[in-house]
Amino acid sequence: MPFTDVLNSAQKQAVQHREGPLLIVAGAGTGKTTVITERIGWLIKEGLAEPHEILALTFTDKAAGEMQERVDQLLPYGYLDMWISTFHSFGERILQTHGIDIGLPTEFRLLTQTEQWMFIHEHLDDFDLDYYRPLGNPTKFIHALITHFSRLKDEHITPAEYLAYAESLRLNRDQQEFTKREAENDPELIEAKRIEEVANAYHVYEQLLAKSGGAGPGSAGEGALDFGSLITATLDLFTQRPNLLKKYREQFKFILVDEFQDTNWAQYEMVKMLSAPKNNLTVVGDDDQSIYKFRGASISNILAFKKDYPNAEQVVLTENYRSKQNILDLAYRFIQLNNPNRLEVQLTNGSAESSVSKKLQAAKKGVGIIEHIEEKTEAGEASAVVKKIIELKEKKTGRVWSDFAILVRANDHAQAFILALERAGVPYQSVTSRGLYRKPEVLDILNYLKLVDNYHESTAVWRVLTSRAFAIPDSDLITLNEVAKRKSQSLYETARLAGVYNVSETAKTALARFVSLVEKHTALARRGSAHEVAIGFLEDSGYMNVLTQGGRVKDQATQAKIDAINQFCRVIQDFERGSEDTSVRSFMRQIELEKNAGESGKMAVDLETGPDAVRVMTVHTAKGLEFPFVFLVNLVEQRFPTMERRDAIAVPDALVRETVPKGDIHTEEERRLFYVGITRAQEGVFFTSAKDYGGSRMKRPSQFLHELGLVEKEEAVAKKKTQKKPAKKIDVVPSGKAEPGYAGQPLTTAVKKHSFSSLAKYDDCPLKYKFAFVLKVPARGSHHFSFGNSVHHTLYQFLTQVQERRSAQQGDLFGTQEEKQQEGLPVSFDELIAMYEKNFIDDWYVSKKQRMEYFQKGKHALKDFYEQYAKMPVGHLALEQRFTVKIAERIVGGSMDRIDKEGEKVHIIDYKTGKSKDKLEKEDKRQLMLYAAAARDPHVLDADVAKVTYYYLEDGSMLSLEPQPEDYEDVTEWVGETAAHIESGDFTPTPGRMCRFCEYKDICDFADVNA
Repeated sequence: MPFTDVLNSAQKQAVQHREGPLLIVAGAGTGKTTVITERIGWLIKEGLAEPHEILALTFTDKAAGEMQERVDQLLPYGYLDMWISTFHSFGERILQTHGIDIGLPTEFRLLTQTEQWMFIHEHLDDFDLDYYRPLGNPTKFIHALITHFSRLKDEHITPAEYLAYAESLRLNRDQQEFTKREAENDPELIEAKRIEEVANAYHVYEQLLAKSGGAGPGSAGEGALDFGSLITATLDLFTQRPNLLKKYREQFKFILVDEFQDTNWAQYEMVKMLSAPKNNLTVVGDDDQSIYKFRGASISNILAFKKDYPNAEQVVLTENYRSKQNILDLAYRFIQLNNPNRLEVQLTNGSAESSVSKKLQAAKKGVGIIEHIEEKTEAGEASAVVKKIIELKEKKTGRVWSDFAILVRANDHAQAFILALERAGVPYQSVTSRGLYRKPEVLDILNYLKLVDNYHESTAVWRVLTSRAFAIPDSDLITLNEVAKRKSQSLYETARLAGVYNVSETAKTALARFVSLVEKHTALARRGSAHEVAIGFLEDSGYMNVLTQGGRVKDQATQAKIDAINQFCRVIQDFERGSEDTSVRSFMRQIELEKNAGESGKMAVDLETGPDAVRVMTVHTAKGLEFPFVFLVNLVEQRFPTMERRDAIAVPDALVRETVPKGDIHTEEERRLFYVGITRAQEGVFFTSAKDYGGSRMKRPSQFLHELGLVEKEEAVAKKKTQKKPAKKIDVVPSGKAEPGYAGQPLTTAVKKHSFSSLAKYDDCPLKYKFAFVLKVPARGSHHFSFGNSVHHTLYQFLTQVQERRSAQQGDLFGTQEEKQQEGLPVSFDELIAMYEKNFIDDWYVSKKQRMEYFQKGKHALKDFYEQYAKMPVGHLALEQRFTVKIAERIVGGSMDRIDKEGEKVHIIDYKTGKSKDKLEKEDKRQLMLYAAAARDPHVLDADVAKVTYYYLEDGSMLSLEPQPEDYEDVTEWVGETAAHIESGDFTPTPGRMCRFCEYKDICDFADVNA
């Protein structure tokens, strides 16, 4: 369908804007994501830019992924890697490629906030701290320092600037002879010393990052960055390397920024720098939804855009496709209390002729529900909310639990509502970004790792014995505990000798299996990694088999457990990628450090595919979401709005670059957050409060209830509601409602993009695909995979370095694609081997001997490659080129290892680290032809493909295919048919000879390992 059929006039105006700066003010529910993706598609279809010439930036990986998916669906053709990403991912990509130009290592480590805490904790003695290192609690201010350093980077304040400011205070103090009053505890002297201390700490922190590879035991590498540095270092790179800035300015013909109101000063500076001088910059945002001041967002950016670009076109989107009009009117009257610090006022600028209205107009007809519910106690408030939800669900036909959302101001306020939902038997999903390490299934794994590291951890033994893997009866556990206490021995020793004690035969069998597994995995832990031991426990104990039931997951709660296990396994893998010591002991030490830093484990929650359940979340988390019915709760003083909490260490006003609006900034931020909560509601919004929250004083209603005009006129109605009959208890899963995605329903909407590996896995066995991509069951790794990644990463780094050095030798930053053969290679063989040693992944080898054999095998293969490559024509069109292409109306993504020019055509090369073959099999041809189809796509490379080649590194041999029309037809038919089967939900297993090599054979009911 052409965009003209789906866009209103204002959206169309924004999409069809041709050149120059554009400000799109997109109110809640006005389709801003549609506009920004349609604009990308329109620019490409009109020939104003190629896909890789458009840079689109947003703030979360989820938002970037959704934007990418929409563009994939919008464009009827393929393209080279598109630059749609978060600000931080963009900075990371630029720095990984060019950071060496400003002294950054190409393999820098990116620290999370928790890793920053551990990093500073590890180096605390290197900081000359006095004020910020109290003797009784030396780690008290680490979090405050981290936040402070982040704020400095939001404003792009360098250590040198901070130190200079501190020096100016000292000099000023000396001039005024403040030193004479030092004994009198002069406050100005104390403040000057404090500033000097924290400025020096910032300087030391940046120096330590440059020297270190990260945080925690065994961290490796030659440099680290935090998230703020990704932006500041990119700014520094563009400032210090004008030729590089010129390259990207020429590449990015159009730049689009989503959620512009959430940018900080440094991010806006980067965007302005890149878009100049043509300033084809489109920003989309809504100042009334700027709610991330605590993360460094600068509302002044969107307020000042028209001042920075006085000739910018502006489009205001006001047609709301979400809410009923009376809900929108209520929200609009409320947010106007933030005037004059609103864009609506700024753009109008006192002129009736240029007046701008952000008043939203509902596309949906009808009147929404607006109610205030007041109760005596917090428990009564929670109960009333649940009763109202049940009432609405029963009264309105077709309603499901996920139509309702309970929005709290802080995670701590959710517990009362969770308890009320549990008591009523109402299914719920607590949407939080933390708490992975407290999930029962993750606790089982953590405790198993703990006891493998130390048998004497009796609490860990007890936890594992009570887990679903062994399920020892309580009566037998009581017996074992009594024996252990009487004999003064560990619970593990008691379990090991359980055969002589009075426990059931069931327990004896389970305990014997338990001891056998612990001994096996203890031996594995001496030579293997934490991930290998964790996967060993999950598979060997039957833990995963109990959950998956051979691929027949019984319900969504079970799937949630599998997801949590999968996320925790990724935590272990992330740890191992950044640590030289990947042992169980090292990992458990890391977990303890994280807990000391206040980390409880990040969690990824997918609300789109989650269970049918009432959502309980913070208002911040609800940003970007919508629900038919929304409950804004705990509307009392000091809860919503909250009391202002300033940063423990504030950035000195003299250094702040942001233009801070005048007025009560905190209350205005809280008001914007409340406005976001109201505008999540489609059909009904309920405001709830209580008088007693357990303190010594009764709570007064929130000032927001007064500002909405709801407190007085709704009191009588609220009182009546508290006298209704108790709601009847209902089943957790409504009867007759199918569980989506579990009973073989079509998965068309779930599958966004395919790849060769996913399609090939389905060919191997549909159930294998389901385990990997639908259930996402963690699987045992392979040393072949580790070895292949080690060599591939090394070759990419080597070839990139060769090209960069040759370009530098020619005096041209970017080099040319057709260069004459030069004497020798600018990167030595010793440097190549050093890269290999650094990149070598030593996971999943069965022994040190095998690991060393593969390591030496890689060195020999690289030696042969180096000698052969030195004789070849130099220069490549691309290395590790990512692509997205449409084949058989399906979106397929992938990456080509190497693309060389061969006359007027291209030669695509794919490296293989396995044994060479005598001929190409059907699967091999399809993989190569997938690359060929992508390369010849007019919107990817638009190249004639001379041949596609497997390059076997082990012996230097090659197998090539010269694409023929029938080959293209075959790969198109294969993609279409395989994708259709996947989308239909057909995961019927096909056991056979592949079962012996399948990573899921131990949990699959259908595996035929003897085939």
